Amino acid sequence: MSPRVPPAVLGGRFCGSALICYSDGNKTCHPVSLTSLHSMNEPQSIFDLTPAEKLQLVEDLWDDLAATPESVPIHQWQKDELAARKTRLEANHASGVSWEAVKQRIRQRHGA
Repeated sequence: MSPRVPPAVLGGRFCGSALICYSDGNKTCHPVSLTSLHSMNEPQSIFDLTPAEKLQLVEDLWDDLAATPESVPIHQWQKDELAARKTRLEANHASGVSWEAVKQRIRQRHGA
C-alpha cells in the first residue's frame, strides 16, 4: 500500500523521521526524509487531495480532537450562548423538538 499524504502536507505528527498516513486510515511510523516525500508525486497541498482523501483527513482530525476534548478551547461567547439556550429551553420545555421528530422530518424531506 502506498502512502497517500505526506506529513508535510498534513502538518502531521512526526514519529521518528515522519508519520505517513495510509489511505485505509491506519497510521504507521515509517522513517523517510522530506526529500523522499517530495519525490513521491504526492499532493503538495490539501487542496490537491481527492474528495475521499479530504473526508478522511477531516475524520482523522476530528478523531484526534475528540480523543482529548479538554484540550479544545471553548470561548466565553460560546459558553454564554449555551447558557442562554439552556435558560430558554428550561423556561419553555415545549420549545424543544424530540430526536424522533427531527429524524421523521429529515426522512420526509429526503424520502428516506
